[in-house]
Amino acid sequence: MQIEFTREEYRNILDMLYIADWVLTAHKVEEDPKVEAYQALEQKVFAHAKAMGFEDLIEYDADDEGYYPTRKYEETSSAREFIEEFESDTFWEELISRMADRDLARQVGGVE
Repeated sequence: MQIEFTREEYRNILDMLYIADWVLTAHKVEEDPKVEAYQALEQKVFAHAKAMGFEDLIEYDADDEGYYPTRKYEETSSAREFIEEFESDTFWEELISRMADRDLARQVGGVE
């Protein structure tokens, strides 16, 4: 199968992959074999960055034999905004839920 993307579509895919990788790995301390297939796919897409004209956003590290977002990517991508909005919303929803559970436990179970 062959899929063709415009330069703009490819740039959006880079952001989607960055967001997905953040969700999969940001809070992990150790390597997780469950994410290996996703990271392999990410590498496959990143490998085309130079051909798509984004070598300033994704670079190859010969020591690690892998492709990684550059500092320029991280400073200019809107992906961080989406991640921060998601994390903020998640924090407040989780806080409200936990406080409601605590209050209910205090009312029903007498837990202080």
